[in-house]
Amino acid sequence: MGEAFSAVTGAGFQRSGFNSIEAVTDPLNLASSRLLLRCGFIRKGLFKENYFWQGEFVDSAVYSKVAPKQ
Repeated sequence: MGEAFSAVTGAGFQRSGFNSIEAVTDPLNLASSRLLLRCGFIRKGLFKENYFWQGEFVDSAVYSKVAPKQ
């Protein structure tokens, strides 16, 4: 999964010219958090109860990665 994720983000930076990419995930999803960190993303914030999902408010964690300087 890490290789595929890195390829997709790399294409976003190189082909599409993105300056940054943001990912939002459930902070309880540790596998997603580890994957994002392994791929060079940095956790930027934790939002408490900002999404309404299946009848309840849940938290979200926001990660970001800035394009490498060329």
